[in-house]
Amino acid sequence: MPSPLLSHSRRLLSSHSLALTSISRSISRNSTGRNQQTLASSVTRSGTALHSGNFTTVRLIPAAAGEGRYFVVRNLHSRKGTRIPASIDHVVNSALCTTLCRDGVRVRTVEHLLSALEACGVDNCRIEIDGGEEFSFTGLWLRTGQIRRKSNAKIVSGGIVELISTKSKFLKRIVIDWFTNKQVPLLDGSAKQWVEAIKEAGLYVANDHNGCSLEKLVPKLHEPLYLCHRNSFLIAFPSPNIHITYGIDFSKVLFAFISLVYFDFQLSLIPAIATQWFSSFVDESIYCEEIASARTFCIYEEVEGMRQAGLIKGGSVDNAIVCSLRWLLFSDFLFFKYHCYFSATAGWLNPPLRFSNEPCRHKVLDLVGDVSLFAQNGNQGLPIAHIIAYKAGHALHADFVRLLSRSSTAQVKD
Repeated sequence: MPSPLLSHSRRLLSSHSLALTSISRSISRNSTGRNQQTLASSVTRSGTALHSGNFTTVRLIPAAAGEGRYFVVRNLHSRKGTRIPASIDHVVNSALCTTLCRDGVRVRTVEHLLSALEACGVDNCRIEIDGGEEFSFTGLWLRTGQIRRKSNAKIVSGGIVELISTKSKFLKRIVIDWFTNKQVPLLDGSAKQWVEAIKEAGLYVANDHNGCSLEKLVPKLHEPLYLCHRNSFLIAFPSPNIHITYGIDFSKVLFAFISLVYFDFQLSLIPAIATQWFSSFVDESIYCEEIASARTFCIYEEVEGMRQAGLIKGGSVDNAIVCSLRWLLFSDFLFFKYHCYFSATAGWLNPPLRFSNEPCRHKVLDLVGDVSLFAQNGNQGLPIAHIIAYKAGHALHADFVRLLSRSSTAQVKD
């Protein structure tokens, strides 16, 4: 059954006279009356990468006005490093995170860092990543009388050279398509430490290479946009302010709750996360207080399967909130009777939660980071609009940014 909010949103969309297929001028880039900013000084943070489990270091460096946010990764392709703009043009499909790719170099789990940079007004920033090198490749090994296909093998730094040198005497030919993989460290699973790093570095008006400042532009939505995939959707309506409404539904994630009243056992199945909503106007202050510290979350019983798929090797209770489908008994002894109660943290292995709806708030954090990929030339990526998302994820977020890109114009309004 479709969500009531989804049905209501569809009615709202149908009431607009302009068809959603005619979206060539639905977005303009408006003047903010402010100059683009960058960091006042460099700042470094290190930690464990979520999926590889490797230790990586990120250095945030001031950048010139108009350069925007971009990653620099040193690799075997280039001694100077590969530059990857934080742009939707470089997003590739990946599981459980947002990944940028260019010239055989991939940077994964960029969403939390980009979310903090976007919300705190760091319009231009050079992001260098060191450590945690990982290579993935696909290739066809041709032996005498034998053909074997090797897929998605992952090895440590220098492993490719060693592999080729040790195996070369047995091979007639090697055909390899390989990538250098880097990951932004997960830190505590939220954007809190990135916000703290930005405040530690401070902000400064950015100048371009000619020594001139540039005005910061912000995208503004003039017509509604809509995306839907099965029972997930993402809608944006014109609004005078940036407003985000997000809903998640994990009602099928249940834990068994045992109640004991008058020595009579009763078993109930209760949603561990259930349906959650968060809705708020979003500016830097609200982001830092209400969104940035919301941590990523996972279901304990799904962890092993994800690790066997090569994911979340660096995940732990130190960088995520973990929900378990275990059996729980909450009771106290009073007047010779058992009175059972339900805790807001029931099912969570590492309480307390920072917010009662922390999982939903974290999805807002992800959305801000993913939509920041709409930014161009040091201008803002998050549009002035009311964005409503339900059961969305990184893939739908990216598709929404692509829709924004197709809908934007170069027009600037006063």
